[in-house]
Amino acid sequence: MPLETTYGFPQAEWATTRPTARVAAIKQRLLDEPRYLDVERARYTTEAYRATEGQPMALRRAQMLLHLVRHQSITIQPGELIVGNRSLLPRMGIIAPEGAVEWIDKELDILPTRPQDRFNTTPEVIRELREEIFPYWRGRTLEETVAQRVPDDVRVAVKGRAFSLNQTDHAQGHILPDVEAWLKLGIGGLRAQVFAARERWMEYSSAETQRRRDSQREEGAGLEEDNSAPPLRLSASASSPVTDREIFYDAALIALEAAQEFILRYADLATELARDSDDAARVRELEHVAAACRWLSEHPARDFHEALQAVWFLFALLQIESNASSFSPGRFDQYMLPYLEADLASGTLSQDAAQELLECLWLKFNEIVLLRSSSSARYFAGFPIGFNIALGGQLADGSDATNLLSFMCLRAQADLGMTQPNLSIRIHEHSPDDFLRAASFVVGKGSGMPQVFNDEVIIPGQVARGVTPEDARNYAVVGCVELSTPGK
Repeated sequence: MPLETTYGFPQAEWATTRPTARVAAIKQRLLDEPRYLDVERARYTTEAYRATEGQPMALRRAQMLLHLVRHQSITIQPGELIVGNRSLLPRMGIIAPEGAVEWIDKELDILPTRPQDRFNTTPEVIRELREEIFPYWRGRTLEETVAQRVPDDVRVAVKGRAFSLNQTDHAQGHILPDVEAWLKLGIGGLRAQVFAARERWMEYSSAETQRRRDSQREEGAGLEEDNSAPPLRLSASASSPVTDREIFYDAALIALEAAQEFILRYADLATELARDSDDAARVRELEHVAAACRWLSEHPARDFHEALQAVWFLFALLQIESNASSFSPGRFDQYMLPYLEADLASGTLSQDAAQELLECLWLKFNEIVLLRSSSSARYFAGFPIGFNIALGGQLADGSDATNLLSFMCLRAQADLGMTQPNLSIRIHEHSPDDFLRAASFVVGKGSGMPQVFNDEVIIPGQVARGVTPEDARNYAVVGCVELSTPGK
C-alpha cells in the first residue's frame, strides 16, 4: 500500500495560490518581450577559432568558451534573484557557426515572419553575419561534414521525403551533468581534482616515455611498434610529446577559468547596479547576489539560494559552449534538499521565501531557446529544450525518495505553467498518495506536466541490462524520455 507522507497536499490552497508579485512580473516580461537574433555568440566564436587554428580541438573549444564569457554582453533583469544568461536578453536566438551557417543564411530574411518560432533581426546583424562571419565558416562546419558523409542512398531517400535527418540545426547535449559534484566541490575543488589527475598522468607518462625510449635503445624497435602505452604526439605549440589526456586536462582548466570569470562578471555587475540603485530593498538584494556570485566563483554553495544560483550558472555555461538541447538537471529534489533543510532549520529562510527563489530559477529555464530551421520549428514549435527534472522515485536502498522539495517543485509548475523545465515524476509501489494527488492536480492545470515514469518497470529493466541496482534506483530523465544515470 502507498505510504502517507508528512508533507501533505493542501489542494484548496494550491488551487488558489499565485506566484509572488516579483515572480509574476518576471514571467510576464518573458512572455511579452520580443525575441531577437543574437550575433555575439557567432562573432566571438569566429574570433576564437581564427586565433586558435592548428591547435587541438579540445583546447580550441575551451579557449572559445573563455573568449565568449569575457566579451559577451551581460545584464541583470529587474527583480531577478537568480542571475545569468547566455545572451544579453532572454530568449535570444544564438548562432553557433561551428555547427552550421548555410541554412541560417538561407532563412535570415524570413526569421521575423515565418509561421513558428520567429526572431527579429536588424540590417546590421544580417550584414555582419553575411559579410564577416559566414564566409570564414564555409567549408569548416559540422553541417558540411555531415553532408559529405551521408551515403547516396540516404541522400536520395531524404530528397524523396521517405524520412528526414532530424535535429541537424543545433548541437545535441543529452547528458545528466554531475550537478552534485559541482555543488559540493565548487570551481576550486574541481580545479584541484583536475590538477591532481593531471599530475598523476604526467608522472605516469614521463615514466612510460622513458621506458619506451629505453626499449628502443635495447631492442632497436621503432616507437610506433610499441602499443603498450597511449599514443604520443607533438603539441601544436611545443616540441615536447603530449597525449590527448594532457590536452583534455589543460582544456578542463581553461573551462574552469572561464566559469570563474563568467560568475565574477555577474558579481561585479550586481555590485555596480546596487551602487546605482535608489531602492533600498533592491540594493540589499543585489548586494546579496553579488556576495553569492563572488563566493561561488571559487567555493561550494553554502545555502539554498547559492545552490540554486550555482545550478543555473552550470547550465548557462553548458549552453554558452554547446548551444545544445537536453542538458538536464536530473534529480533536483535530491541534491538540493540538504541546502533547503539546513536553511529552514536555522531559520535563515522561510518556506515561502524558498518557494519564490525556486520559481525564479524555474523561469530562468525558460530564458534559453533554440534557433531552429523552419522545418525543425514546425515539428518542435514552442522552444522545447529539454531541461528535464525528475522528482520522487527511490533512494539507493529502495526506500521512497519523495520529500518537501518534490512538492515545492510541483507547486512551482502549478504556479507558473511554463514549458520548462520539462518536469517528470518517478512513481513506484510506495509513492505517497499525496504526491500522486499533487502530480495529478498539476497535470490538470494544463501544461502537460509532469510526465510519469514507472520505477517498477524501469529499474528492473536497467538492472537486466547490467546497471547496478544502486545506479538503477538513481536514474533520471534526459531531455524528453531518455533514461540515464546522473554524472555517468
